[in-house]
Amino acid sequence: MNAVDFVVASAKVKVARLEAHIEELSIADSVEELEEMDPSTFEAKVGSILHGLGFTQTTINKPTKDMSGGWRMRVGLTLTLFVKPHLLLLDEPTNYLGLGAVVWLEAYLSTYNHILTKTDRRSADFML
Repeated sequence: MNAVDFVVASAKVKVARLEAHIEELSIADSVEELEEMDPSTFEAKVGSILHGLGFTQTTINKPTKDMSGGWRMRVGLTLTLFVKPHLLLLDEPTNYLGLGAVVWLEAYLSTYNHILTKTDRRSADFML
């Protein structure tokens, strides 16, 4: 085996090892993410987020087609928070939220364990 073939063969072995490692990490991340979601707790987790964003039992049970734009925005924010994306970009997420919901959202996001970035003109110390 000449020098070029030796180096190329060695590099191909390393690439194969790296690809296997990446696949292994992807599977491990997916398993961890699946375990974290736990379908048996969906309703409780969604209810908790909705409650934190200001929903009452009455508004939770209201059809979304009958909700105002502000309440629909809260439903969308709930979905976003519930699925816990690895990168969360929020642009003025406190629009349409009352003070209680803003306080709850700030506390919730302070424990967010993925990448978070947002802008909000109303609260400079809420900026991350």
